[in-house]
Amino acid sequence: MKEYKQYDINQCILYMCKTRRDLAKHLKIDYNRMNSKRFISYHTPYKSRHKKTGKLRTITEPCQKLKQVQHRVHTLLQPIIRPTWLMSSVKGKSYIDNGKAHINAKYALAMDIEKFYDRCTREYVYRFFYEKLKTEPDVACMLTDIVTHNNKIPTGSPSSQVIAYFAYEDMFLELGRGAVALGCNFTLLVDDTTTSSTIPFNKSRLITNITEIMKKYGHSPKREKTQYYSKDKPKPITGTIITTDNILGVPKRLQFEVYDSFQKLKAAESTRRSDAEFSSELASLNGKIQAAINIDPDIFPEIRRVARQWQCAYFRDKH
Repeated sequence: MKEYKQYDINQCILYMCKTRRDLAKHLKIDYNRMNSKRFISYHTPYKSRHKKTGKLRTITEPCQKLKQVQHRVHTLLQPIIRPTWLMSSVKGKSYIDNGKAHINAKYALAMDIEKFYDRCTREYVYRFFYEKLKTEPDVACMLTDIVTHNNKIPTGSPSSQVIAYFAYEDMFLELGRGAVALGCNFTLLVDDTTTSSTIPFNKSRLITNITEIMKKYGHSPKREKTQYYSKDKPKPITGTIITTDNILGVPKRLQFEVYDSFQKLKAAESTRRSDAEFSSELASLNGKIQAAINIDPDIFPEIRRVARQWQCAYFRDKH
């Protein structure tokens, strides 16, 4: 895996930023534009279906100029060194690495945070910029304005993942220490926590500890998503599954989606549905196949072969 340059927080260009003029220079934006009332603007919120759960969620997306600056904030904060158990907003890591981290586990506890972004408050974001990055108060205020919306972290912003982590880093560090104290392995993927071990642990005590830590910071676990997996049981870990043979596998849900999409395309081919509809469904199938291949490179060989034939035929017809 390619190594990426990382640095301590005191090496970040925003560290101890003194003035808004300096901030504008660091963020590569005109000072007057940054201070304009129209600069902090968002599109009308819209609903989007979650790729993994299928549930609808509200997306609050910044307008283009603000989005560019949020990208810049993300670029400057992303290389700051963070714990090795963090799997999100870290270059070179993904949900697959999150699954691999628990591949030898015999026991696991998965707990999600309820409405995480909605409950990430402006106060905690400001405190990160002021107390951790040690910027001047008006600079911390401006940075907070840039990365929050309606006093919380917006779901459609490119800086949201890294900001959410840093704003609540103390909470996550406590969760990590609590897991280690019980002799467990811990990982975090945005708002999904996974704690695992090769030996049994006190499930009730761990759930209580995690819940109490979250409550200290204004958060709570999502009860319906709290799952404990015992010895010799498959363990779904955020988009992957660890089999009873300790192999990282493709979740059954994704496998069913691939088979279902494939059957729909076969029907579409025989009924000669519109090119646009066939192309859209083929793109969807290829996306699902790629998600599965990322976990298991050898999966679906026949479906992949037929999908490639369809893709070549469609390309030939269009050209």
